Amino acid sequence: NRSQGNLSDQKSTAITKNPNEITAAKGPKTEITPTAKTKTVEEKPMAQEKAEPTPPAPQLPTLMVHITPQFEVSLFIDGKEKSPDRRLEVQPGNHEIRIIHPDYPILMDTVDVTVDRNKEYNLAERFSGNMTQNFRIGLTPSDITNAFLQVSFNGKKHQYANEELPVLDLRKISGQWQVKFDIIPSGGNNTVFKIDSVVTFPYGGGPHLRLKANNPSIDFGAAEWQSIQSIDMLIYWSSR
Repeated sequence: NRSQGNLSDQKSTAITKNPNEITAAKGPKTEITPTAKTKTVEEKPMAQEKAEPTPPAPQLPTLMVHITPQFEVSLFIDGKEKSPDRRLEVQPGNHEIRIIHPDYPILMDTVDVTVDRNKEYNLAERFSGNMTQNFRIGLTPSDITNAFLQVSFNGKKHQYANEELPVLDLRKISGQWQVKFDIIPSGGNNTVFKIDSVVTFPYGGGPHLRLKANNPSIDFGAAEWQSIQSIDMLIYWSSR
């Protein structure tokens, strides 16, 4: 039978194949290694150190300053302007007090503050024993047409027209003052005036000063200014 003969030939061919080809077809034998189980260790959070509480800052002493008169007054503590009648925390120790009022000389004082303190200053009482000094003020050049001279003591302004110069009767309590001079144009005058310098010529003795700054603080109550009839001040000015 032909069909049986073909089948026998196919079986014979399959058996006689090269053994190497059979092995290659099957491929290498793969060994499966069981995966090791990973043991998970739960990390415990580290214990946080307890922060020590911050000790409270030591309480500072306070200072309150009351001034009479209460209006138009400036208070400075250690060079910084402060409000009167207000309690202020300060470092323990000495503190410099400066009080400026337009009607009285500058008051200077040192206050030792280790505990809460109240300080009161009555300017009228404080300067009641001071003598009164007379100031005479002139200009060079002497003519300032369409302008007036403005003289300030502790910010209080006195104005003089050309026909009122020189000033002969400006009276102030003996003491320390901030003094400032200006020439102010008037009547449509556009001239710019400049104070170049101010020189003192005290009549009957006293210091001869050239004021370099046009707002200096001068202690007319110092010993060298006492027992003189008047303090003459000559203002040198220019314009453009």
